[in-house]
Parts: sequence; structure tokens; C-alpha cells
Amino acid sequence: MDFTSSQQGAPVYGYGLYKITSSSGDAYFYIDYRDRRIGRSDYAPPPLQGIDIAIKYDKINDEFLYKVFGASGDFVEIENGALKRFWEMEQAGPPVTDSFPNFWQNCLVVIPTGNNNPRLVWAPHPSINLDNYIIYRAISSTPLSHPEIYAVQIASVGSNVFEFIDYDVRFSGTSYLYYFVKGKYGSNYTNRTNVIDARGGLYKENLNEGVNIPDKLEVTNYPNPFNPVTSINYTVPENGFTELKVYNIYGQLI
Repeated sequence: MDFTSSQQGAPVYGYGLYKITSSSGDAYFYIDYRDRRIGRSDYAPPPLQGIDIAIKYDKINDEFLYKVFGASGDFVEIENGALKRFWEMEQAGPPVTDSFPNFWQNCLVVIPTGNNNPRLVWAPHPSINLDNYIIYRAISSTPLSHPEIYAVQIASVGSNVFEFIDYDVRFSGTSYLYYFVKGKYGSNYTNRTNVIDARGGLYKENLNEGVNIPDKLEVTNYPNPFNPVTSINYTVPENGFTELKVYNIYGQLI
């Protein structure tokens, strides 16, 4: 990470979430610099106040390491694929994002885990103290112009949690994946973040363990006929991807 100086030695920071990769491509990690306090002398509490972090690359062992200046101990290895947050390494509490223009509308990113699951990463809402963050997902066999219409809530995390790993999905498959996050405070919700789109498919490990696999295909719904909603239940005789299509009375796919 090369922070250049523009005037009187003051560093110019590129606030963002970056992927740092070695020349070989085998060693890599992610680092989140989305905190407006970076570069300020009052950034970290004592004894690390105003102290920088050094990140180095060991070419012989093909690995990255980091060290907080002023902290005891030597350089610490950064695990491949790890997400390192600058404010956590400096023990500075949650990041402050209130001075970043349109931050909430652009803060959501997705990175893969070691098992190729989507890992959603965001940061605190810049102006509202929230109770929870709500994660939404839409999956489609075709591209969606407005995925937020079809998205469903898949998880809720606490106000001090800024990431979520979707273990039901892997970045391997042809389905279109869409994610976004909303904040909740009381009975109210914030606007959504930006929508992340990716390609992949539903997946669960050990799906067959302790499960009785049905011996036939069956689809039922109740109530039937339905207006305006119905619950659709189905069973399939083997493990695999399942596509469910619903048509209206005119034979049009909806």
C-alpha cells in the first residue's frame, strides 16, 4: 500500500476496501481502510495513539505480515484470504464513516471465502444508531432488472457486526445472485445499500446426512386456488439444483 504525500508531508489515503496480492498471486488478503479517522493524530487510544501499521511481504515464504508500531511482539502473519480492518488492528473501535459522500449507498462489497462462499462486507451506517443489520438475497436463473423486488431476508446480525457469510451459496453455478443490506432501528428500516450481483448457486454441505430422501417428485400448494399468496411445498428424489417455475392462468411465466 503506497500512500503518497501531497503537501507538507500529509498522507493521501485511498479510503476503501482493497485486495492485496503478491506477484505470484498465491498470497493475498483484503484490507478495509474505510474510516475517516485514518491519518489523524487522535486515531487510536493510548498506548497506540497516532501510531501507524506496517505491512510487509516476505518473498521467500510468499506471505504477508503486519505489525502495529508501538505494540509488543514481532510481525504477525496474515492468513491468505483474510479480511483485516485497519481500526481493529489499531484497537480503535468501530470506524467512522459520516464524512464519506453517499457512503451507505456504496458500502456493500462481496469477497469469496476459502470455500468460495460469498462474504458480504459493509460498515456502520454513517448517521443512524441501529439495532440490527438485515441481509437480503435474490436468486434467479435469468438477470433481474429490479432484484430488490424479489429479494427475501436471509439473516439478521447485531449492530456491531459488519459482515455475513452465505454458507448456502457458492461462487460456482450459473444462477444470478443479488445481495443488499438494510439497517433496522426500532420498527423502522433504513434505505438499502447498493445491490451486489454475482454468479453462483445454492449449495449445502452434508445435505443427505440424517435426512430421509423422498422416493418421488411431488409438488403441492395451499391454499389452492390462491389469492393473493400461497405456500408451495415440494420434494425431489435426489440431491441437486431445483428450478421452480410459476405460470399465470394465461400460461405466462411469472
